[in-house]
Parts: sequence; C-alpha cells; structure tokens
Amino acid sequence: MAKASPISVDDARTTQILDAAVEVFLRFGFRKTSMAEVARAADLSRQGLYLHYPAKDDLFCAAIAHVLATSLAEATTLLEDASLGLEARLCAGIDAWLGRYVGVFGTDTSDLGSAVERLAADEVAKHVAAFRNRVGKVVRGSGLAKAYRPAKLTAKQLTGALCDTAAGLKLKCATRDEFRTRLNAVVRAWCLPLRETR
Repeated sequence: MAKASPISVDDARTTQILDAAVEVFLRFGFRKTSMAEVARAADLSRQGLYLHYPAKDDLFCAAIAHVLATSLAEATTLLEDASLGLEARLCAGIDAWLGRYVGVFGTDTSDLGSAVERLAADEVAKHVAAFRNRVGKVVRGSGLAKAYRPAKLTAKQLTGALCDTAAGLKLKCATRDEFRTRLNAVVRAWCLPLRETR
C-alpha cells in the first residue's frame, strides 16, 4: 500500500483559511462578510489573507470549491463502503453531501445563493453531476433499478428522483438530525421494492 503523502504547511494553512471562510460566509452571508473577519477567524493577518486570496470573490470561489470537494470525497467514501448495506450507504453518502450545513446558516445569508450563482455555478454543477453519478453507480449495482423495472423507471430516473427529494428535504429541515431522520425514511421507502424481491 502506498504511503499517504504528508500535508504540507501550505496545504494546512489553505485548509484553515477556507474552513474559516466557510464558517464566516455561513454566519454573515456574502455581502456582510469582510476579509478582515475571515482573517480573524483563520488566525491570520488581513495582509496574509490577501496574499492567498486577493479579493473576496476569489476567496468565496475557493471556499465553495473546498466545500464541494471535501463533501464529494466524504460522500464517495461512504457510498463505496462495501461494509455498509445499501440503505446505510445511500443515507450516509447523501448526508455527507447535503446534510453537512443543514441548520447552520446565519440569519443574513439569503445572498449566498445569488453569490454562488454569479461566481461558482459551473463548479457547483460539475460537483452535483459527479455526486449524482456516484449515487447512480450505487443504484445500478444494487439491483434497485431492476426492482423498479415494472414501473418503467430507469436507474437514472431513480437516482434523479432520490437526489432531488433529498435536496428538497435539506431546505425543509431545521437541523441535521431532522434531515437524517427524514432522509432515512425516504431511502427506506425507495429501497422497499428491493427488499420485497428477496
């Protein structure tokens, strides 16, 4: 097995900055977040932050890319975990992708969606497609598509409906625990035909 390469000081510093930026953007929204506030949260001088990210738009794009990449990596690991049953894999993977920030937004964050649309729409679309592909791979490999064949639903349709339902739940739930509970019920219902064929 190959040895994992150590994280460099620069990588660790970048991760620290981006984690702090995500926290501050979630608390204050895009417009009200200042570079000074992010620098404070990252335990860095404002000038030091500007050396990494010369403008708030640059920092925001990097923070969004960081969130998407880390969420997708965690979701992928869980979706591919053969030690988990189908329902557990789907619940854990979808929660890692969508549940992480349920209930943590501040009161002034309504502008985050428009900032994402303006600055990072392509990055989001690319990661959403990658996540759906990973869920689709699980659905195809599970036999679930075969169980739904009498209803004339394809693996792609099942995947899309499951992901869309989970995304809707994310908007309806006040806490991550509520999201997990409701997601679990959806996934159990989705997987019922597979259970009934055994």
